[in-house]
Amino acid sequence: MFRSVARSAAGKHLLRRRYATESVPDRKVAVLGAAGGIGQPLALLMKLNPLVSRLALYDIANTPGVAADVSHVNTRSEVAGYVGEDQLKQALEGCDVVIIPAEVPRKPGMTRDDLFNINAGIVKSLCAAIAKYCPNVRLGKNGVEEVMGLGPLSDYEQAGLESLKPELKASIEKGIKFANQN
Repeated sequence: MFRSVARSAAGKHLLRRRYATESVPDRKVAVLGAAGGIGQPLALLMKLNPLVSRLALYDIANTPGVAADVSHVNTRSEVAGYVGEDQLKQALEGCDVVIIPAEVPRKPGMTRDDLFNINAGIVKSLCAAIAKYCPNVRLGKNGVEEVMGLGPLSDYEQAGLESLKPELKASIEKGIKFANQN
């Protein structure tokens, strides 16, 4: 009697488990800038995410090595590395989610304006490719400020923010001017 109850309970558990794995959606995620300092750990986190079934890692260099490292993690998602502009189409086709940690780090002697212009050009070209090869992807903003929230500011912090407003306003105007060029 006990064996049949145990067998029946075990069978229901396996059946329930099988249905749970079958209902996991098939999602393709692309990480553009996957070989960088932010892109590599982000690629690992995406590989560990059970909702990701295909992971496309793209950068201008060293992406196959990152893809090989990440692919050793034992999860259901398949990993592929793509290098260079000629493989960007392959990386983006069929994507449900695209994450862009790509950037050029600031080098000695480089002004913030130079850094902004270089990184804005990178993001502009990547966004154009996203619009062309996976137009159904939704754009979103960085949600850190919504998730973490800011506590009340001290008088010192408030004064510091007030002193930075002119620089922020100038940067916003510069960004708008850059965006309106095309």
